[in-house]
Amino acid sequence: MADGWTYDDALVLSAAAMIPRLHLHEAVSVIDAMGHTVLGDDQFDAAVGRLVGSGLLVVDPGPVLGLTDEGREIVGRRRPGLIDQVFSVQELLGDVPLTPTRWTSPVGAYERAVDRHLRPWRFWRRLGR
Repeated sequence: MADGWTYDDALVLSAAAMIPRLHLHEAVSVIDAMGHTVLGDDQFDAAVGRLVGSGLLVVDPGPVLGLTDEGREIVGRRRPGLIDQVFSVQELLGDVPLTPTRWTSPVGAYERAVDRHLRPWRFWRRLGR
């Protein structure tokens, strides 16, 4: 599936559907809640680039992710459920022409977002809980 839509793409699009104007640190947290994973910065950037290039996602300075009308139409047809919706979105993406474009998060921004997300877990681990 390397030449088509990926699970990462579906995770990012599904996360953007959960919170209008999704800030980067929120995206990391929502993606982890939905997919039980923290994407690498290269995975995240590639997914955002594919979604932006295909007209499903917009990125405002911040970066802040938002759905386009086309993106809202896709996620509006997804199955319910925090985890099941991601698989549903991946299936729905199969009907959308893939037009990848290069997008890169601002230098250090994704790493800071991941650190912000993981900070509470590191605190509790340090306490031995």
